[in-house]
Amino acid sequence: LYKLDAGGATWTDVSRDPVDNYATLPEDHWEFASFGNRVTAVNYADEPQTYLTGTDTDFEDLAGTPPRAGFVGVVRDFVVLARLSSSQNALHWSGINDPTAWTPSSLTMGDTQEFPEGGGIRGFVGGEYGVVFQERAITRRPFEGPPLVFRSDKIATNPGCESPTSIAAYVNLSFYRSDD
Repeated sequence: LYKLDAGGATWTDVSRDPVDNYATLPEDHWEFASFGNRVTAVNYADEPQTYLTGTDTDFEDLAGTPPRAGFVGVVRDFVVLARLSSSQNALHWSGINDPTAWTPSSLTMGDTQEFPEGGGIRGFVGGEYGVVFQERAITRRPFEGPPLVFRSDKIATNPGCESPTSIAAYVNLSFYRSDD
């Protein structure tokens, strides 16, 4: 992982331990999300990484027990991991305002959700609400509050998202390539 300096001229290696290479597979890629001054990075193959802007010199494993994931986003006050290594159709979100709290708890509102229909998660977009892109479904995830935390509103079923790298978000709109 590299960081571009403020002047845009120099790249600096900020990978965790340079001896401990990352295991990103050719079909996977890095995803990044900012929460305050913390950047969270996931690549599906390695432990989620974190970097505190202005403080850290290298990325390091994200504290707590976050699962490995293919996608990361921020929804309001939660860091959300999607396409978990334990289940390609599940999400796990941190405790409120604490991207290091990963134990499901009614106090912190951190939890997980499996999507039994729609196939594997192909992408995730955060913001005021989350949007889950699956093979055969698109679901909007607005914050509901305890005890539910997030509500699931299915936006579309067949077609879903054909390609994880096709998703683009702009303001409150998301665009993606479907199979139609």
